[in-house]
This record gives sequence, C-alpha cells and structure tokens, in this order.
Amino acid sequence: MERFDIHKWKPTECRNVEEIKAALRKFNAIGRKIVSLRTIGAAENFNQWSDEYELSDNAEDSEYKTVPLRALLYEPVVFEFENGNTLEIMSKGKSTLLIASNQIPHGITEGLNHPNYDSEWFFRKIKNAAFTGRVSGKIRNNKETFEYDFCLSLDGKPLDFHANVSCEAEYVNALFEFSLEKNDETDSYITVPVGEYINAANYLRQVIMADAWMYLGGYFTIYPLNRVKPTEENYFGVIEFRKEMITINEMDVDDFLYSFLIRHFDEDYDYGEMRDEHSDGFEYYSEFNLYTYGTVRKMIEDIKSYADMLENDLENPALDKLKDSIAHGGDDRQYPESKEEKLKAIKENVPVAIDFYRRLSARLEAMMKNAPDYEFICFMGP
Repeated sequence: MERFDIHKWKPTECRNVEEIKAALRKFNAIGRKIVSLRTIGAAENFNQWSDEYELSDNAEDSEYKTVPLRALLYEPVVFEFENGNTLEIMSKGKSTLLIASNQIPHGITEGLNHPNYDSEWFFRKIKNAAFTGRVSGKIRNNKETFEYDFCLSLDGKPLDFHANVSCEAEYVNALFEFSLEKNDETDSYITVPVGEYINAANYLRQVIMADAWMYLGGYFTIYPLNRVKPTEENYFGVIEFRKEMITINEMDVDDFLYSFLIRHFDEDYDYGEMRDEHSDGFEYYSEFNLYTYGTVRKMIEDIKSYADMLENDLENPALDKLKDSIAHGGDDRQYPESKEEKLKAIKENVPVAIDFYRRLSARLEAMMKNAPDYEFICFMGP
C-alpha cells in the first residue's frame, strides 16, 4: 500500500502572509475551483479518545447536536482542483506553513497513520469553492498560537478556512487545525449534524504516531541523539536531531511498547550528568533513555518477531505477558475484570498491536537511515 512519506515531500516553506500568497500564485491556485478535499493519515478529533468521538458515540444523549467542520491533523491536507492539479498544506513550527503542489498522488490517504474518517465526504460541502487569493494571519489566545485565514468563494459568498499553528519550537509541530469558519465578525465554526460526523468516522482503532514533537503532556518523544562534551550552554552534553522526532501517547507506550523498552535497556550504561544521581534503570518521566543503533535494530527484530507470533501463533506461551499488557489497551483503558472480558480485549487489541509494531519498526528503521551520523535513539517519557 502506497503511503505519504514526509521525507520525500519537498514543500515550499512560507513564514508570513506574503510568502503564502506568493506560493498560491506560484502553484496557480488562485481562482481555481476545488473538486475535492482529502487529508492524509489520522485526524486527532476522530481518534477514539477525543471528545468529539465520545460526543458522536452518545449522540442521542448529548445536548450537542452539531460538531465543528474541522480536522486536527498530523499530516497534510490536499485540495484537488478542476484542472487536475493539487495544493498541499501542512504546518511547521512557529508561524510557518508548508505548501506544495502535485507531489502527493491522487488517492493517497495513508500516511504515518491510517485515515480514521472519510475526509472527502466530510468536507464535501467545500466542493466548487475557489481560492480568492486573500490571506491573513494573526496571533490568537497567546503568542504561541498563530492562525492563517484563507478566503474561499462558494456560490458568490465568502468562506474562510483556517490553518492553526500552535507550537513552541522550530521543528514540525505534531498537530494543526484545519477548519471551516463563517466569514464574519464572530469567527464561528461551520458545524454539521452529529449524524454526519458519525457517517464520516470509521472508528479505526490504532496507535497514532506523529512525525514531530507533541507540545502537550502525556507523550513519549523518540529521536536520534549524540553525546558531546557538556558545556555551560549545553549542560547535558547532547545533540538532538529533532527533525526525525516522533511522538506516541504514553498510554500506548504502556500497553504495547513498554515491555520491549525494559527488555532492551542497558542497565550498565553510564549517563553521567545526563541524569539525576538517584536515577536507576529505565526512567519513565522526563529523563534520557538511550539505546544504541545496534540495540534498536535488535529491538526492532524482537518487535517484528512478536508481531508475527501475535498474527500466527497467538497461543504461544511466550506471548502471555505481552497479551496481559495488550488486554489493557481497550476503549476505557481499564484492565478486564473477568477471563471473558480479558479474552475479548485481547482479541480486539491484537490487530492494533500488530499494525503498530510494523509501522513503528518501519519508522525506526527510517529514523536511523535518515540520521546516519547519530549514535543513539532516545526514548523520553512525558
């Protein structure tokens, strides 16, 4: 299955409104009619843990009957025009947007994650809208949230879509908001009935990874790292290759990855000033946990081996401890109380684990390939 690969994507970096306008002219987007809109990979607000997921799951009991027409994205949004061309947009650090054209093939929706809703259907009302060329940018809420407004014309009426960039660093931010809003003083979301949200969602259960740093708490960050001599400016003596960083929710690490991290951790490695003097073993919270590239390759082989066993030899006793952990990764994150509940949870979560292990293995292999001059992969907890 062909996937979007952010490392092969070569967008134009736009750091202000004028550069965005120049990119729209360069890619001949102004005045073009949109025939469809698709987003790559997963949208956080269609994830099983999101508020809107819960809202849609309990629509009949909810006081809310509509949800915003928006997607919280980890990967690009793709506009397809009537002339066959595309415009691809994604956020990157601070106020920067990445814009490209005709690089992501038609029909591609798979990325680092699987799509978890039908974006073309969900945003179908944008069909026949056209870019007007008006773009504005403004800081909202705080200095770390910057929004660009692109004006579209639909049936002669103005319509805004927003690219919301919230971040605290120069490298690619893990999440940005694409939303449609009314073009008026209220800046209110255009909403759709909860039923449309339910129809768009496929409720795919998956471990979501982000090719970036997640600025919220509760995430493990994984990235290449080198050690150098500590200085006053670099107290820990580390060089971090954050361009290759990925993030994973700590609950998913607990349920699916923690046993591998413990098994392959080097208890004898000397961290020196990198860690608190009382630090011992794998540190879950805000500490460096270093694995050499050689160790990571062994861990990948271990992960692949267990994925194969889960798929082909589920009753193998070697899987007992892993299945206990996997059983916890259900919808409510509660450990099953009865044997029947545990077996049901394992049955539901085994495909999630297999898929995650294979996607993670491929991403870690790519991480080391893309950072050949580094020695370690760091797994740092929330």
